[in-house]
Amino acid sequence: MILKIVLSCLIIIFLIGCAETPSHTNIYDPETPNNPPNAVELKSDLINYITNNSIEFEWTESGDEDFFRYNVYRSDQPGVDTNSTLLASHPYPFLTSIKDTGLIANTSYYYKVYTEDKGGRATASNEFRIMTAPDIFYIGVFGQQREFGNEGYISKIAVISHNNVCYTFFARLTRDWDLEICMIDFDMESVEQKWNKPFKKLISGDSDNDGEPDMYEIYQFADPDDPDVKPEVNYLTYPLISPTQIAVIKDENSTNITLFVLFGRNSIFKFNGDLNSSDYSLDITWHDNGMLRLDYFYWMYSISIFSPTQLLVANGPQIVFCSIEGDELSIIDVEPYWASMITVGKDTPSGQKYIYICEYPGFISKIDETGTRIDKWPGIPKRMDYLATSDLYADYNGNVFIIDCISGTVNKFNSSGELLCKWYEIETWNMVLSFTKNLGEFGHVSITGDKEKYLFFVDQSPAMFCTEQ
Repeated sequence: MILKIVLSCLIIIFLIGCAETPSHTNIYDPETPNNPPNAVELKSDLINYITNNSIEFEWTESGDEDFFRYNVYRSDQPGVDTNSTLLASHPYPFLTSIKDTGLIANTSYYYKVYTEDKGGRATASNEFRIMTAPDIFYIGVFGQQREFGNEGYISKIAVISHNNVCYTFFARLTRDWDLEICMIDFDMESVEQKWNKPFKKLISGDSDNDGEPDMYEIYQFADPDDPDVKPEVNYLTYPLISPTQIAVIKDENSTNITLFVLFGRNSIFKFNGDLNSSDYSLDITWHDNGMLRLDYFYWMYSISIFSPTQLLVANGPQIVFCSIEGDELSIIDVEPYWASMITVGKDTPSGQKYIYICEYPGFISKIDETGTRIDKWPGIPKRMDYLATSDLYADYNGNVFIIDCISGTVNKFNSSGELLCKWYEIETWNMVLSFTKNLGEFGHVSITGDKEKYLFFVDQSPAMFCTEQ
């Protein structure tokens, strides 16, 4: 009996050794040639999470009957193949995700997923590039967004650079209707430094002693120097309005600067100042005693600097070029689209300038200064009904950034619309970056930079952070 069992085992081993490897047959029907498995797909909406040292993503599921496994490969250069680093082999078709760790910050990685069948044939997915998030430096917190007391509501920030120092500006309106400005200068060799800078008053007080603050009277088209001309509604019962945005131009041959403050959605104030003294004065030659009003440019959503002599105003169906003296130079019609956010960027530092606008409900369009549309892509993948709390920024190196308050991310694209990276919550300096959709109308998040190297952004805390682009 034992001898029969031993002989049977030897015969089975012999037959297995003589059998051909079924590398080109269908295991369910050996008479049918085996077709290669279908390729799975890697795409940006299947990115789950990105930090400065890890990437987590998914891919579409294989539908092959004779599925055997997924092989996931990575490279730090384009051209991923089976000689690249094998990250994992997943033996089940429903295992369609991976978390890649131990990566370098602000670095591009390339991935492919090979689907292998039981016959030994494999098909590669598309090659997918993803960047890790950069190392991010926490700078400081300035006030509370929801419970301000007398601190007021803050605007989105603006940045200029001079002699390797970055100057950030933001405005705020106190509950007493004082319009103030804060300038924070950072030596970029030691950007981790904390700050505690005072606010400078731009428009404050009650010049005619009529009980209505000057800033409120200016906003309500009343004369701040005439006690007999007062707004119809007392400022104590009027909703507090946020200074929405700041745009800054620096003189090329001096430290003189020009500040434009977009206030609410219907006024732009112009101030002149100096980087060294931090003193600012209202330019009363700018339209109506220093303020460009609603009836000139309709409803103004966003402003941006196009050149040292030109300011852009996005007012929905149009983009208006005006001089820094306030004269209308030209108008670009963008209907049927709606420009709610605007920024200016370049593909290369020496290249042509392009205008980027964010349109409802979250698409980014790239246009030239004649209004010709070059490209368009979804900057915020999910529908966003209200864009005012978001922000858009383009640099001079072909990068475009948008804060997505729906997903809670900063999305980074190249100038052709390819998604390069998403920054999620990142713990740094014992703080957690936090971009969420739970933002009030006056709770502006903000992202901007010096156009060349450094990027600054503000979350809804509001806390300021800095990184290299």
